[in-house]
Amino acid sequence: MSLQQCAVPSGGTNSTTTRTRRLPRGIVDGFRPHAPHLARDVVTAIRQAVPEYDAPLSGPFGEIMKAAVQAGTLRCVDMLADPNAPQDDWTPVFRGIGKTERAEGRSLESLQAAYRAGGQVAWRHVSRYLRSHGAPPDLLRWAAESISKYLTMACGLSTDSYLLERADHSDTVEVSRRQLVRLMLADTATDERTLTGAARAANWELPERVTVVALSGPTTGRPNDLGPAVLADFETAEPCLIVPAGDPALRTLTAALPRWRAAIGPAVPIADAAASLRVARRALTLAERGLITPQPVIDCADHPLPLTLFADDLLIDQIIDRRLAPLRTLTDRQQHRLLVTLHEWLSSRGRVAEVAERLRLHPQSVRYRVNKLQELFGDSLTDPQGRFELELAARAKLLLTGNNDAVAEEELPPEEDSRAA
Repeated sequence: MSLQQCAVPSGGTNSTTTRTRRLPRGIVDGFRPHAPHLARDVVTAIRQAVPEYDAPLSGPFGEIMKAAVQAGTLRCVDMLADPNAPQDDWTPVFRGIGKTERAEGRSLESLQAAYRAGGQVAWRHVSRYLRSHGAPPDLLRWAAESISKYLTMACGLSTDSYLLERADHSDTVEVSRRQLVRLMLADTATDERTLTGAARAANWELPERVTVVALSGPTTGRPNDLGPAVLADFETAEPCLIVPAGDPALRTLTAALPRWRAAIGPAVPIADAAASLRVARRALTLAERGLITPQPVIDCADHPLPLTLFADDLLIDQIIDRRLAPLRTLTDRQQHRLLVTLHEWLSSRGRVAEVAERLRLHPQSVRYRVNKLQELFGDSLTDPQGRFELELAARAKLLLTGNNDAVAEEELPPEEDSRAA
């Protein structure tokens, strides 16, 4: 299997089915000789980025750390070949790191900064290796997401252990609530007994359905009181909330999260919480790109089209390139005019009068443009599959170019408009 063949969309997940990508075992095994050099670079990067670790990592502890980084990286890369294969439980190791750092008197901020610095270097090595073997962009994104989740889990375990070393009862409950968030968002299913026990420790009653809220905001500071129904994890690079579906707290997020941006994911069963978070994070990303109107709180239910269209950038780019290729022979102005007309004509099911009203054009002008479109696109306009893909491509292209709405143009006489088209 080649890396190009691996670049098949994995699709969504639900409580019963998970379609999983894998890297070829040969590609993964070929990375092993690179691991020692990666480990050295990670330790060097941590020493440079976090002065608190410079002295400890310069001696025997540094050699131990290199061995640990090498083993952890290889385990993480092995997961890319077979995510469902049995793995050693490294939970005690990561918790031990947090406990040790607390005992040594180093700060929690330094511990988290060390994870970030090491993770960035590790990903540079892995991505460079995958690119050298022809990995396409969507597979690189998947590998980056997989490694990021592993590092987030490791850092979270160390952080929680660090905090427990100095915790009073209220701190212990807060840690338990964060751990419950991570259990519900884990890629692998958590058995009901474990989940129930974790919810009891967190003083949180498990609902039938939850909503996950992705957050983006200030690097320091916490939100206002969110209330007991809301589980929060701010001790991670990608903070989030988990809220019982329909809870009133969802309507007060703007006031509770000053200076933060939030995206409310779909309401789902607990088993699908990770999928809700992925959709919410996609909404934040699309808002940053201007494909969704930026707001303090974005409800994914209000933006189904862009969230669906841009679930995979590579695929939608391919649809745009293939389906809109006939427009490339025209000038930019002609392409835009016909693209807007194409989208309106397809979405109105070919009703010329309706298109003319939306675009403020004479119906004869619309007919002229439609005739031009029929010359360019031929059977694609009558084939159901072709029409569907054309409508997707046209809408996505208009969103990407910032023309989210039909462009209103000044009325032109049919003859003049025909020449301009």
